[in-house]
Amino acid sequence: MMQSNSNLYANNKMELYSEASVITDTALAIDILKSDAFNAIDFKQYLIQLQEMAGEDYSGLISFISCSPFFNEGNKHQDLKRLISLVFTKQNIEHWRLHFEQEIALINNSLQDSQNVDLISYCFKLMQKMLRPMILGIAEELPEDFEIRLYHFQKLVEPMLSVKKLSFLESELTYLYKSLEHAMQNQATIPNYCLPQLIKSTSQTTLPTKQLLMLLLVVYGAKTPLIQTLGNIFLHILNQSQSQQSSSTQIRKDELSKDLDTLINSSAALLYIHRIANKPYTNGSFTVNAGEHILIRTHGVSENNCSRAQSLGFGLKTHFCSGASISKTILSLVVPTFFNHFPNIKIESFQYDNNIHTAKALSYLKVKLK
Repeated sequence: MMQSNSNLYANNKMELYSEASVITDTALAIDILKSDAFNAIDFKQYLIQLQEMAGEDYSGLISFISCSPFFNEGNKHQDLKRLISLVFTKQNIEHWRLHFEQEIALINNSLQDSQNVDLISYCFKLMQKMLRPMILGIAEELPEDFEIRLYHFQKLVEPMLSVKKLSFLESELTYLYKSLEHAMQNQATIPNYCLPQLIKSTSQTTLPTKQLLMLLLVVYGAKTPLIQTLGNIFLHILNQSQSQQSSSTQIRKDELSKDLDTLINSSAALLYIHRIANKPYTNGSFTVNAGEHILIRTHGVSENNCSRAQSLGFGLKTHFCSGASISKTILSLVVPTFFNHFPNIKIESFQYDNNIHTAKALSYLKVKLK
């Protein structure tokens, strides 16, 4: 079963149930994101109030959100971004490049004799091998189901949709936290230039253990949209190749480098940016009052209805993604290497994930390698 990209917004629960204004004009979206009239949703305060009213314990989720730049504003947001940026500097990315290239080669070689492969599973395994040592400083110590449960946890963190799932999310986060805590306590060594080591050795901020582990879960869990974006790029290239009736999907590195931004813009996973007005705002005929919510379509239609509208998939201004540089580096390594290794790849079937409403994400992308 296949679902076209054009249907991703049709009947999307984010738009159906949010009672928010939906912004599809790119110029207006950019002005909103630059304006001080809008804030990110204060999900932490919402959880605190809900916890008090319902008599439930959401302390884990509150701690997780407190360590996520996405849910914070102002100095708190900038402090978190500075900590996260320690591992994503240009110098540190270069330090890890050989590791990335080796893992890509190992996984590609392991598929050499395969006929059929699910590229979403490929993306999932590859990101684990590449990013776990860099972000967590851990290679093999975590439980086998840690990765898949973190992936699904990250997909479920949708502030306007997850109210009924909060108790489940809290229990999943408890499992993930305890698994990481146990692994960190029992690891033999910690590699240089990984995020825990960098925070300890170079940051002026001394984080309590719980806050550090939650921050690591936030950063490592953020590979979810990278997995989704990589899958979307694979599908985009394969669709383009097959629509052109090309006999080969081989892509040279210089060609990808030239078109990388275009590929990312058209394939970025994030579908919406959610904001709330803290004061009245007017732009032309568009007006919102304080307290009203808006949803920005990150793959919106521009002011002149051009289909090549600017994508906001990595956010904008202070909320620009801290992992944009590492994401682009990984994509520039993975995609051409894969297609050079498997030049005759063809799509067998694919389907978008109907259980996530904030991202353009594939459930599977089955291909024939040769």
